[in-house]
Amino acid sequence: MPPGWQWLVPDDAPPPEPAGKGKRTGGWGRATRAAIENPLWTTHGAIVRIVISGFQIYEALKTPPVELEVASVTLDGRQSVGAEVTESGGPDPVQTSVEVTPIDITLQNKGGEPSLITRIDATVVYFRQLQDCTGTTPAPGRAAADYQLKVPLHDTTLAEKSITTEIRFEVKPDAADRMVLTLGPDLQPAYATAPMVMAVKLVLVHDDDQRKEIGTVSVVTTAEAAEAQIAGPLTSPEAGRCVADNLADLNEMFAIQATRSSLLDRLRSTYQRAAK
Repeated sequence: MPPGWQWLVPDDAPPPEPAGKGKRTGGWGRATRAAIENPLWTTHGAIVRIVISGFQIYEALKTPPVELEVASVTLDGRQSVGAEVTESGGPDPVQTSVEVTPIDITLQNKGGEPSLITRIDATVVYFRQLQDCTGTTPAPGRAAADYQLKVPLHDTTLAEKSITTEIRFEVKPDAADRMVLTLGPDLQPAYATAPMVMAVKLVLVHDDDQRKEIGTVSVVTTAEAAEAQIAGPLTSPEAGRCVADNLADLNEMFAIQATRSSLLDRLRSTYQRAAK
């Protein structure tokens, strides 16, 4: 530069800007700054965040904590339960077992949390001690079996209609599980050949006293006695009248809408054939 160049720069001119610190003056920078500083855009952003949060809450609420459903009820199996037989004036009780028709319930929990069943409420809507049509000598003893649902009897008649049993059964979230229940009299004739039949309405109590109706089930509670009738022969002197009376009781029972055991169906069919 020629000597005296500094005299060419006015005294009030701003100092030169350092290299690399220049301002962005392009169109994108101005547009972005204007958008950020615009109150309307800020409001729209808040609305978007609220909508997203609301959608997330909705998705969470779509799955209830507990949603217990009854998938199926079947009465086609056979199960042995422990029993204690006592004979009048006899020795100490004898440990044995009795055959029963279990109530097999499949439960499904479509909720997002475990479902805990704490009680079973049962109401007996029909009960009969059928007659023995085989002419077999009655057994002198009485048997107390370990049924989960024990129906109280007075001799061979129903003593109470309502039964409550405390249990603890958990169904995991988004899963299915099986509950198997046994039902029978608190006392019954030992090794008897006179079947007991009953229809019982079942309700499961779960999760803060919610009630789930299972429906009504009809069973022969003394399986060996039913099999003795089916095997026969029904040849006692009073067999004809006995068969007619038992068939009338079963026809009355079958008028009740219920899930019935296959053993009960077989017993009724036996009496129908014998009555012809």
